[in-house]
Amino acid sequence: MSLFRKLSGGNESARGTTKNFFIGCPEAEGESTANSKIKLGEMFGDFLKVFHELDSEKFIITGRKGSGKTAIAEYILFTAQNNANSFCSFIKSRDLNIQKVIQIGKENGLPFEDKLLFEWLILTKLINLFTEDNSLEDYKEFKDLKQFLNKNSGMVDIKEYEILEIVRTNSYDIALEYFKRVFSAKFKRDLGIKEHKAPFYKILPQLQQVVLSLLKENISADNEYILIFDDLDIGFHESDKNSIENITSVLRVAKDYNIDFFGKNGINVKIIILLRDDLKRTIAKYNADTAKIFSSYEIPLVWYEHENYKRNVNAVGLKQLINKRIAANFDKENLFCDPSDPWQSLIRDNPQYNGDSFKFVIDHTFFRPRDLILFFRTLPANEFEIPLSYFDIRKLLTSYVEDLILEIKNELTAIFSQDDIEKIFTSLKNLKRLRTPFSKSQILNEFHSVNLAYNHELAIIHLFDYSIIGNFDFVDGLPRVYFKFREKREEPSIINFELKFIFCKAIELYLEKRESQRQ
Repeated sequence: MSLFRKLSGGNESARGTTKNFFIGCPEAEGESTANSKIKLGEMFGDFLKVFHELDSEKFIITGRKGSGKTAIAEYILFTAQNNANSFCSFIKSRDLNIQKVIQIGKENGLPFEDKLLFEWLILTKLINLFTEDNSLEDYKEFKDLKQFLNKNSGMVDIKEYEILEIVRTNSYDIALEYFKRVFSAKFKRDLGIKEHKAPFYKILPQLQQVVLSLLKENISADNEYILIFDDLDIGFHESDKNSIENITSVLRVAKDYNIDFFGKNGINVKIIILLRDDLKRTIAKYNADTAKIFSSYEIPLVWYEHENYKRNVNAVGLKQLINKRIAANFDKENLFCDPSDPWQSLIRDNPQYNGDSFKFVIDHTFFRPRDLILFFRTLPANEFEIPLSYFDIRKLLTSYVEDLILEIKNELTAIFSQDDIEKIFTSLKNLKRLRTPFSKSQILNEFHSVNLAYNHELAIIHLFDYSIIGNFDFVDGLPRVYFKFREKREEPSIINFELKFIFCKAIELYLEKRESQRQ
């Protein structure tokens, strides 16, 4: 690059376009593949200091869909795969169909507590991680454990076809031969079960003894093992007590193992739970102990940084995150950008943004990483000239809100039926025509007019909790808004029915677009 180009401040970048720009994949798993245009391992930044908290007793990562839970987990996996002493594995509900396994047991006269299945999964997954350690391959007990897993693969890696086999045989039995060898060798006594097969839950105490004994012996002293529960939202609904109880059981079992078995024994094993914050709100109210579990062990992903937004927007984690991705695209295209603030090279400030262009865009989002990735998703298709104009930004926002509404409707299925979701959005469209802040009674009237089946007042609370609506007030003669996604960690936003309500900007833009199309 010439000296003159550098001195010019990069104005030549205006000749570039966004044809080949790719800011990222909305799903973090997509960025962990070998052929991804952007590699999560290169782009990830721990802007919320999550790993510092994971190094303590905390193990539950909560956040709204798109807040970065899976990105954190995928980065942990990526790092472990590139570290000879670290071993990591996922336990995903979508792969295991845990609820179906438990239901089959009940239907076939083999009822057992769901916590027993989660213990089985944790212990067998840990054994799986042991067997990946090449430094242990010469130990006979590990060879026998590997054979034990192979012989019982149907109950270790529970896929759909294994579930069908369980249904066919009406059995949760596992082959015990190789496990008996390991147990006898370690503890110099018999397993206490004469049969060659037994239901998996019959050997859980002995299996736990074996796993903890192997870990305590520190055969490979520097090793660490990480298990991550993901996709717990699949099939979840607040009216389904079984799905609530299943997640509650995961939390309890993970707490017992992390604190009582691993933590108190100084064992380098961590079980991490990824959980949507809307599910957390439901589960925290379900049992007396769950609220305490969250208050003690939760790491909430809160991207809204009130003070930084006011004083130094470049210090905001979300801007640092997106700047890293923007800079990578400028570099790939051999275009100059300001290294101190790549955003300004792509979208410059001007009076139309009423100040800062980043604040203008982020105010139309829920302050999550995925919002910004979705916002820039159509950059290559539009082939905008760089820097983007105000009208380019408006076009990106219009596309973004369409994607956002699909995600919101998907989130709402944890609470409402599909029919009620459509009725709620019909009500929102009608409220938008008022063109002023609206009251609780006006919302209730709209819900009544569309025959919403769900409890009307609770529905308003949920809309507030999902930040679809927020409270509106005047303080010292100035307008003040209160949205859930803008709450401070130490000051949760709570709905106030005495105040009026407004839409968040993204929802308002979506409803405006629908209104103009109707006309």
